[in-house]
Amino acid sequence: MSAFPPTKKLLLSLLIILGTANVIIFYTITSQEHLSHLRVSFLDVGQGDAILIQTPHNSHILIDAGPNRKILQELGALLPRTSRDIDIILATHPDTDHIGGMPDIFERYNIDYYVEPGIAGGSTLDKLVEEYARQESHFIQAAQNQLFDFGDGVFLQIIYPLAGVPILNNNYSSVVAKLTYGNTSFLFTGDMPKSIEEYLAERYPETLQSDVLKVGHHGSDTSSSEFFLTTVSPTHTVISAGKNNTYGHPHPDVIDRLDAHNITTYQTATQGTITLISDGYDIYVK
Repeated sequence: MSAFPPTKKLLLSLLIILGTANVIIFYTITSQEHLSHLRVSFLDVGQGDAILIQTPHNSHILIDAGPNRKILQELGALLPRTSRDIDIILATHPDTDHIGGMPDIFERYNIDYYVEPGIAGGSTLDKLVEEYARQESHFIQAAQNQLFDFGDGVFLQIIYPLAGVPILNNNYSSVVAKLTYGNTSFLFTGDMPKSIEEYLAERYPETLQSDVLKVGHHGSDTSSSEFFLTTVSPTHTVISAGKNNTYGHPHPDVIDRLDAHNITTYQTATQGTITLISDGYDIYVK
């Protein structure tokens, strides 16, 4: 498998810090095609999560893949038609509404790195996705303080999972990651529940502070606690959920909390795919 087109060169080095599981992954990528800004698109995949990140040096990062093959339609609308490469996939946890589209992604795209939380979902789908990931990409288990440096001022830092916190179910395993470009930042939370939100907020308040928050668990009241929102202090939030979904997402109490903080909130259920653009100083909506 060729993970990068001929116009790109990848320099990869791993630094394992003695006595920890921390891994820093450095990318130096050169490409004939550069974007002038960072683009983060929250894809309209129905009741599920899928986020495409396009860096100024044209790296592609996908966080989750939604519940089904609709992800292919969404990616096809945003990526060049000739593109068959995704540099990193981050699967936050093995629920179907987050990994359901992964088999189609592996059939259609070349994946260089696959990052996942290290919990076995146990389903036939989860086993299939892991088989694809181990055969078709470099397989990495997420751990706190892993840092992906894309060489153009864009960094993706893993905040959770971390040692010493019990994993009770899939949602408790949700990978939490922060994307930084210049003075702007995005926090991705998967389906992280309130107890993990508050655990992290107590211990890493400065790390969590971000301009954009992907609202946890599709706007369920199991996430987005008052303490967590105050700690993150976002100016923008995005809720990824299906229109007229049977779960009642987003929960009215979550919307009320967001409104009380004067946060600008976008919803894929009503607005479709939402693309936020950063020039390293400001964030605006396409």
